[in-house]
Amino acid sequence: MSGVTPAAGLIHLGMDTSKNTIVVGVLMPGEQIPVVDRIFNDEASVRRLVSRFPDRGAAAGLLRGRAGRL
Repeated sequence: MSGVTPAAGLIHLGMDTSKNTIVVGVLMPGEQIPVVDRIFNDEASVRRLVSRFPDRGAAAGLLRGRAGRL
């Protein structure tokens, strides 16, 4: 998942976390199949993931959801 481009409509974001990794699925508007990526479960990796979104506020929930682990 190299980047998330702006598009009209909702972007659906799903995560499955474990001690060492996070599997992230991003479903863009109008798409049928999500882009799936696996990242390390650490602050730097999550910040890199969030930086791929043009609207960082839209992905801020990702950081808030991990607040206890950062």
